[in-house]
Amino acid sequence: MVKQMKILHSNGYSDDERRNLIRYIHANVLESIIILANSLARFQLTLEDPTHEKFAQDLRPHFLESLNPDISFRLSNEQFGARPSHAIKALWKNENIQIAFNNRNELALSDSTGYFMRRLEVMRDPNYLPNNEDILRVRVRTTSIHEYAFEIEKAFFTVVDVGGQKTERRKWIHAFDSNNVWFTTVFFVAALSDYDQMLVEDSTVNRMEESLNLFKLLLNYPCHQGYLFSSFILFLNKKDILEEKITRSHLVDYFPQYDGPPKDADAARNFIKEMYLTSDTDKRKRSIFVHYTCATDTEGFKFVFNAVKYEILLKTFSNEPLL
Repeated sequence: MVKQMKILHSNGYSDDERRNLIRYIHANVLESIIILANSLARFQLTLEDPTHEKFAQDLRPHFLESLNPDISFRLSNEQFGARPSHAIKALWKNENIQIAFNNRNELALSDSTGYFMRRLEVMRDPNYLPNNEDILRVRVRTTSIHEYAFEIEKAFFTVVDVGGQKTERRKWIHAFDSNNVWFTTVFFVAALSDYDQMLVEDSTVNRMEESLNLFKLLLNYPCHQGYLFSSFILFLNKKDILEEKITRSHLVDYFPQYDGPPKDADAARNFIKEMYLTSDTDKRKRSIFVHYTCATDTEGFKFVFNAVKYEILLKTFSNEPLL
């Protein structure tokens, strides 16, 4: 969402910024193919082809290097195109890798895996520069607290972006206690497609259940001198992925209380919306605005963002930061 705001309201990404994101794209692709290769055993499968086994072995050191926070992981376009991309392309075409990919809800796999695998040939070009969709789809984990300044219709405001992972939460939750800054509006982004997936940090916890718990925590968190947040804007994101997934992964298998029709994306997202809204036990002085989004669709996001702009500007003119 912050990336979309930068594209729409902050002159977009410079060529230097785009080049800097290439290393994250390479890391995402390496991570995806290694996760798929490592997952084969759980499905009682192997790569079968010895050449493919060798490819996976060759890629693992690059993958491990990309995970090391003390190393600035970077492969040039030439280095990526010379061998890693060839190995990744071959592994992606492996029949058993595709079986694992079809069971990706059981894996901690990026939603953009298929997209970037289809872009491998483009990424092998020595002059490759990420386009806007590449930027929107690459996963760069948010750690700690980051502030971004934007101007909308001559109004200046700040968005504070915080890491959503459980390990990051302890770093920012107490920032709400500050007597110097009054947070009044929360942008809460939840993935509609997470209903059948587990946390990376804890494979026993459903991602959507954890998101609901965090939403409920924020609804009841005393952010300033005991006051609760007065306004929430709930973005139920990845509606496109939900529409594709709901035809093969049934919501009722993960949320037995769902009594709507199977394979119905509209019924599923309305049920999910109600789960979030019923988390609010104090409706006296609070507004919750709900929007269904596809964060990689710039035109669609622009339309949604225009719909909430009035609320944003009210907070901006009041000198109240948005989270």
